Amino acid sequence: MALSNHLSEISEKKAFEQSKTGEIIVNSHLYRVDGEVGRFEIRTHSGLSENQIRYNTARDVFAELKAKEFYRTTGFKEIAMIYGDTEQSYRRTGRLINRIRHQEQGGTPYRTLQENRDHT
Repeated sequence: MALSNHLSEISEKKAFEQSKTGEIIVNSHLYRVDGEVGRFEIRTHSGLSENQIRYNTARDVFAELKAKEFYRTTGFKEIAMIYGDTEQSYRRTGRLINRIRHQEQGGTPYRTLQENRDHT
């Protein structure tokens, strides 16, 4: 996905800029996003200085996430609230959102929509 690649490149560039030595590493965990354009992952990076991580784009550029959490974009939250809260059941809304985004497999489960209501 072009957006995923673009954000991964931004992460790498930012880590390089913040690293005093110019040494960067790719973080082992991918940054997961649930957005209006679909569910996707981003490679994040860490800038090293004196063999220690001094800058980590997974928390210094992007919002820090828990282990299995996805970052939910504002657009995704709006869609989930409009359809999930006012129009239909969460299960139907999940199917609709995934169909619109052409992600019927591996898309957003309806449980995410239920949880979204508690986190907005």
